[in-house]
Amino acid sequence: MSPKTFGFNTLVAAAVLVYWACGGDSTGPLVQEDPRPARAFAMSGDGQTGTVGQVLPVALVVQVKDQAGDVMRRVTVTFSVTKGGGTVSEGAVVTDANGQASVNWTLGTTAATAQEVTATVASATSVTATFTATATPDVAAVLVSDSGDGQNAYLGTRLPSDIVVLVQDQYGNGVSGQEVQFMATAGSGSLDLTVAFTDATGRARTGWTVGINGGQNTALALVQGLTGSPIVFTATAHSLNVESVGPNPLLLGQTGTISGTGFDVIPANNIVTIGGETVTVTAATPTQLEIAVPSRCIPAGAYDVQVTVGSFTAPSQSADIEPAAFLDMAVGEQVIIQDPSQFCLQFEATPGPEEYLIGVQSTSENVTTLTPITVTGAIAPDAVAAATAAMPAFASNTQPGTPMDMTRSSRLSRHRAAEAEIRELDRANYESLSNRPAGPQRLAMAPAVVDGTVSVGDTIPINVLADGATSCNQFDVITTVVRAKGTTSIWLEDIANPPGGYTQSDFQSLVSGFDNLVYTADVAQFGQPTDTDANGGVVMVITKE
Repeated sequence: MSPKTFGFNTLVAAAVLVYWACGGDSTGPLVQEDPRPARAFAMSGDGQTGTVGQVLPVALVVQVKDQAGDVMRRVTVTFSVTKGGGTVSEGAVVTDANGQASVNWTLGTTAATAQEVTATVASATSVTATFTATATPDVAAVLVSDSGDGQNAYLGTRLPSDIVVLVQDQYGNGVSGQEVQFMATAGSGSLDLTVAFTDATGRARTGWTVGINGGQNTALALVQGLTGSPIVFTATAHSLNVESVGPNPLLLGQTGTISGTGFDVIPANNIVTIGGETVTVTAATPTQLEIAVPSRCIPAGAYDVQVTVGSFTAPSQSADIEPAAFLDMAVGEQVIIQDPSQFCLQFEATPGPEEYLIGVQSTSENVTTLTPITVTGAIAPDAVAAATAAMPAFASNTQPGTPMDMTRSSRLSRHRAAEAEIRELDRANYESLSNRPAGPQRLAMAPAVVDGTVSVGDTIPINVLADGATSCNQFDVITTVVRAKGTTSIWLEDIANPPGGYTQSDFQSLVSGFDNLVYTADVAQFGQPTDTDANGGVVMVITKE
């Protein structure tokens, strides 16, 4: 009984395994999916090259397959031109037994435009195939003038631009490799080339030198058998020429002379430019022009001088321009300029580097107002420099900016207001002292507030002018600390200053700069200063007040 039972169970298990191996579930048998268009292939005709407006030699053939990779018969495929403006022989074609549909393609008429046809399965518009082609120009048919006609040049010189013709097919496409003949026919001029070939754009060109006699010159461009051939070009040989410009150099704001030929005797009919800027002609003869050299501040250097009379422009001539005098200063020298006509500062070129400190003081006599000033730096057009500077002076009003800009602007405004008060107070005190009689009492010195023996770290009370003070007797007392001490200066800092100010390293730099540069330059320019408080140095107080 045991073996029989064991065998039965084994058969049942096998049956179950076979049932599940057949797949499916308890709901019923599998349903087979119907064929549908899945892919379209460009079988032939893609990537051809043909002549514009012509039918390509190979037909476009597309094949459609289903999801299983089998070809699909009786499927409609539409063909449409998507680039280039050409045409196809049929708009819609049904696939044959091989799943293929074909049409003929006539290219568009513009060679420079990409050519493209798209084949789309009508029942599945996402299934497409693309064909591209390259269109080349048709045979040469037309010769047209492209550029260079109607120019002028001085006797026996080349025209500014070449004369150029364009060879085109019947559709206006440029034809390359076409031979063009050029010849000078009147005016005793000459051409660089008598035969030229068109480039990739269909253009052929040559340079042209006009004759040595004044008047009209003509030249021909010729291609046998083309519509529009020959093309006639004209040019004018003129006698307008600039031979020299003097004096050398021209001086800003003074008079100059241009010598040459072909000038108009009426001054206003001669248009003269220097560096592109039109200048005034004050007198004229056929061979000489008197001009007013610009007076505005321009850097010394070489500039192009050009004369135009009517439609003729003479070849440009280079001329040097300089100021009547360069500003020559010795090291440490100071020059004060008050005449606005002298505000153009020109420094002559030197072999080595130079540095200048330029300061601007308000031109207003009212110390509470400010005059907007702009200082700009420039170099000559042919010069080389590390940099040019442009520095707008502080104006009485400020423009909106970043928070940092506004903070800095506010601080500078307070500084200028305090400076104005100090200057006004100095003026009042100076006038008061000037009205006193001379005598020993004016020479007496008060004990030094800051003794020359102080050391770094010492605390010293200092009187500073109070807000709105009108005399030296109106002051506030601040507490300062000696931060640095040099050979000619003592630097104090208000202990009430906000944090983040000068560091100890900064104070050492200030001492070094004053002792070695500022003080030395002042002594060289103005002589040794007096020591009115007998402490052997100049006291600097850094205070928020």
